[in-house]
Amino acid sequence: MLPDYINDFKKQYGNARVEHFRVIKHGKIIGDKVGKEGSVETWSNVQDCDVIHNHTGGNPAFSEMDIIMTTYGNANSVTAVSATRGSWTLMRPASGWRDIDHRTIESEYKKARAKEKKSDETQVLLYKMRNKQISMSDGEGIFAERYATIALNKLGFNVTKRR
Repeated sequence: MLPDYINDFKKQYGNARVEHFRVIKHGKIIGDKVGKEGSVETWSNVQDCDVIHNHTGGNPAFSEMDIIMTTYGNANSVTAVSATRGSWTLMRPASGWRDIDHRTIESEYKKARAKEKKSDETQVLLYKMRNKQISMSDGEGIFAERYATIALNKLGFNVTKRR
């Protein structure tokens, strides 16, 4: 079951056409931002806070920038929600965020994307998209979730995924 603040945020912004970003500390909202389709400007003042935002592309997979901003900002957690594909949450490990360079994060995502593009599963996915068995948006979301999972696992991060 999702915490109330995630459920409330998902209901309010899950279908939004632009990204919304909320910062919560000790259960209280301390900041809200509205971005544009696909992004919200730089996150600031997120140390020891829970960060939640929506993804307009229909999938909750974390982008490289989500991970970079979370680790550099020393957030307690980050959650991404989508209207149709659930939510992803990444909690700060008890030992803290490891000292990780943004280039390492970007490199792991790049390698994971390249690896996933060559996979048999992706070829089946492309076939289904071409034959309109699934929508382009759903196909892109599934692909993003797959390569993000590979990259995050390689980086040693444990993501909670909820549908």
